[in-house]
Amino acid sequence: MKLKGIHRVNKVINKFIKPFGCKAKIDLDFSYYHDKKIITWSPMVLEKADKYFIKFVNDKYENINADVFLWSLLHEVGHHMTHDKWSDEDLKNFMTEKEHIENYINDDLSVGEEEHIYELYFNVKDEQCATEWAAQYMIENQNEVFNFWNDFIKVFNKFIKLNDINIAG
Repeated sequence: MKLKGIHRVNKVINKFIKPFGCKAKIDLDFSYYHDKKIITWSPMVLEKADKYFIKFVNDKYENINADVFLWSLLHEVGHHMTHDKWSDEDLKNFMTEKEHIENYINDDLSVGEEEHIYELYFNVKDEQCATEWAAQYMIENQNEVFNFWNDFIKVFNKFIKLNDINIAG
């Protein structure tokens, strides 16, 4: 299925992140691929991860009011911008730590346990550093972020309509 209007959405996102030296493309989730300098983004909210991520950033950065999409996008840019801070061994250790944490995520967890597991993930040093970068960028570049968000919302809403996507549930 070819998504109508996706080129415009990608164009707005890529114009915004181009100064950072990376590119973006649509996928099933937000991720960063250092070897290709690619950030993937998703038009869908991943219920649990996004729910806990937005709660985490809202609790930690009370002065920043941003959508989970914007937080997630800038968090991935943050991975790109801070990647060289870490040694190969650090990155390997972070990946091992995150894989270990992910092994505990399952349907049998209570809400409190589940939130705790996600919080452990968000506090792995490279994740924490990427989120901090995103927060600092939003604080120091409010006009750029505001302009991007306005442009993004316009093309994203058109994308939703063109593809007859019902996001109301």
